[in-house]
Amino acid sequence: MNKLHLSGAIAALILPGLAGAWQQTPTMTPPATAAPTQEVAATYSLKRVAKAGDVLKFKLGAELEMGGQNISFSALMTETVKEVADNGNYKIASGQTDAKINMGGQEQDIPSRDADNEVTYTPLGEIVDVKADGIEGARRFGNLQILRAPDSPVKVGDSWTYKGAADAKAGVVAFTADYKVLAAEKVGDLDTIKLKCTIKETEGAEPASSDGTVWVEAKNFSMVKVETTWTNMPVPGAPGPINAKVTITRV
Repeated sequence: MNKLHLSGAIAALILPGLAGAWQQTPTMTPPATAAPTQEVAATYSLKRVAKAGDVLKFKLGAELEMGGQNISFSALMTETVKEVADNGNYKIASGQTDAKINMGGQEQDIPSRDADNEVTYTPLGEIVDVKADGIEGARRFGNLQILRAPDSPVKVGDSWTYKGAADAKAGVVAFTADYKVLAAEKVGDLDTIKLKCTIKETEGAEPASSDGTVWVEAKNFSMVKVETTWTNMPVPGAPGPINAKVTITRV
């Protein structure tokens, strides 16, 4: 298969689906019978409030298995909030530098890509539009990476589910996404919220899925770290579905 095609697909699609910078809105709701010294758990509204011009950089690493062959991919990824509409919808452009791919023990540098791949989201994290030149199935792939905000604020221990409908015209397969707030913890010097994310397609002969953990910065819910596993991922340019372990870390 074409190394450049595969690496371009990964770089174009993996970051926009995961690297959301969400606005945290903590609210304090004491129980009616709370004692004066009782600590009240913070709740979080994960509705995105994007700001045009915001830029985040991430180190991407992926270990893929395809057709019995192990493939490693790494890159430095940059995402920029290009614009924010009056209704809160926002457009993220992503690009890559310092990309390398290793197939069969042979490493090859991959040319840099400008921020020419764009994804538009609603404030809740749903994908509205994907523009990824020469890459079919981008929206289906993106849906398997989304963090869809809950309909009401959540606290540590809470979970919620989002169901996405099929759209044959857009190449979208029906899926179910389950999320849970696991903990508030440190990642390096950053205060973060740790989230469990499991997304599974619910139709097709080889339904794809992603299962992993996301850490988002507590003060603004921008992404800090992702560890996820892909199963039967439909990566364009590959001869068949791909299994992989992927790590994304803010730099």
